[in-house]
Amino acid sequence: MAGAGEPRWLPISNEPRAPQAREGEAFHFLDARFPDAPIARTPNGIILHRAEILDITGLPQLLDWASDGDIVMLDTRRLMGRQTEFNAVIERLAAFVERDLGGELVQMGETRILILPPSVRATEKIDRSG
Repeated sequence: MAGAGEPRWLPISNEPRAPQAREGEAFHFLDARFPDAPIARTPNGIILHRAEILDITGLPQLLDWASDGDIVMLDTRRLMGRQTEFNAVIERLAAFVERDLGGELVQMGETRILILPPSVRATEKIDRSG
């Protein structure tokens, strides 16, 4: 049970915009109404952004989030049809996130990329001993 100051964990579904609310609880997606919601930062806190990149003009926002130490789950589906632009975005992301910041880009399926800050590492190993 989460304490008063702790975050409440919500299950993340692969179904777009189809969360299951608990009885008596309403679930609202506020990203359309509040794209820049005021989220309080804590010294060791990390924000997870769910984003879709449509063209290269979305790159500065991704770089800002990465430099802030946030995690980004990026959908590249709409950009993948334009191979030259897609390659340019991925190269600039890799140069900044991996080489400059020391973070990671992790491919998740065919169309998604997870952008991780240096303080978070991806692993393929699952430890089931605990």
